[in-house]
Amino acid sequence: MSKKIIIRLVLFVALLSLNMNMRAVGGIEDDEVFPADSTRTAIFSEDAYFASINMLKKELELAPNDELLLSELGELQVKLRLMEDAFLTYSRLIRVNPRNYDACLFLGYNYYVKGKNLLQVEDERYKQIEKPKKIQYTVYLDNIKKVLDRDYKLALQYLSIATSITPVNFVQNVVKEMQHRMLNPTLFQEITK
Repeated sequence: MSKKIIIRLVLFVALLSLNMNMRAVGGIEDDEVFPADSTRTAIFSEDAYFASINMLKKELELAPNDELLLSELGELQVKLRLMEDAFLTYSRLIRVNPRNYDACLFLGYNYYVKGKNLLQVEDERYKQIEKPKKIQYTVYLDNIKKVLDRDYKLALQYLSIATSITPVNFVQNVVKEMQHRMLNPTLFQEITK
């Protein structure tokens, strides 16, 4: 049996056992169905994800470089919006397989969003200066170049790998946007005085 099937079975058993525990604790009958907007369903789902995360972490203690386990763990962490944990998991996965599509896509997009937010802050900060002087423009340009050299460069690296594996229009458009901004770093003309 393949490792992926085993992991899916483990996750299924975790969900099933949590369901049975909820029935025992909550007095839920076998034929009763959880409504889609039920609080119990939301709690159940979150508990199931956390139980699955814990199981995957235990499996990773035995096989720390298992690509499939790391990928599943990262996916569950994203579903629970544990973005810092997912970032660490996908960073670890990149060290195991530098061409892992999910890891490249996640890390690339995160560096892109971080860089884009930092660029917007710098652009807004500079826009608020009524009569900028050359030194202020130089500081602005330096801050922009730092973001482009750090965050956008990493984002471009990861997203380029992802698009070489599976071309997706949205990702290709993000790559083009980053390349354009790297070629045209500032939104403002240079101050000469």
